[in-house]
Amino acid sequence: MTEASLPPVPKTLPQAFPQRLFAIVDEAATNEAIKWLDDEAGGFVILDVAKFMPMCVARYFSHNKFCSFLRQLSNYNFVKVKGESGPRTGAPERYAFRHEHGLLVKGHPEKAKQIARRQSVKRAVAREPATTDLASAQKTIEDQAVRIRQLEGALATMTRELAALRANASASAPQAPAPLPLQLSTPVMTQLAADNSQHELVLSSAMSDDLSDLSNHAESDGAESSLTDLMNELFPDKHADKRPNVADTTNNYIFADMSDLHHTLGGQQPSLLQ
Repeated sequence: MTEASLPPVPKTLPQAFPQRLFAIVDEAATNEAIKWLDDEAGGFVILDVAKFMPMCVARYFSHNKFCSFLRQLSNYNFVKVKGESGPRTGAPERYAFRHEHGLLVKGHPEKAKQIARRQSVKRAVAREPATTDLASAQKTIEDQAVRIRQLEGALATMTRELAALRANASASAPQAPAPLPLQLSTPVMTQLAADNSQHELVLSSAMSDDLSDLSNHAESDGAESSLTDLMNELFPDKHADKRPNVADTTNNYIFADMSDLHHTLGGQQPSLLQ
């Protein structure tokens, strides 16, 4: 059937795309170009685009562009049926579509009236009223404040736990051993004692010689009283038993114990012996 032999489009047909699409698919004269799918889900299949465009699109719409027809299908929520679409051996490529809510069904033109145009995201957002509910906003602020307090409490707990872990780590750390007191071996102590005894013997001998010279000098110069004063200074009354006889110039043993001399002098030599 040619385009010229097709009946004119009824003037009472609504201009809405879904209702005109239903009329195109339901028209028996165009079955060689488009027809209903054989299932309960509804839909249609374009058998030959070359025939479909002049026989259907040019008659029912004000254009003759297949891409514009496909865009209209997308705007009204039609989706492609993959199993029925695609090329065929020895036949033109087929295009099958059905409404995503099953509203384009053979024998139910009333359902086609329910097909609505898809709203764009921008239009949907623009039509939504702005939220002006003060109570809702206040509730959101209170929820955020509660969440902040919960986070602060968790942070304080973690801080205390960290401090406790650090204290435990410090307490369990190995302590440096206390320095050991200086300990001298027995041989070293023996050597120190021997050196000290030798030093006392040398000092005793030297002081004995000095006192003997002083005694001789006192006898020759008549200064025995001065030497007596020196002995009194070196040996006060509490040490009188260790005071040597200044008249005994032949006595080579002046001090029996050098420790008594050091104790008497307080660790210092008299001015006459310096």
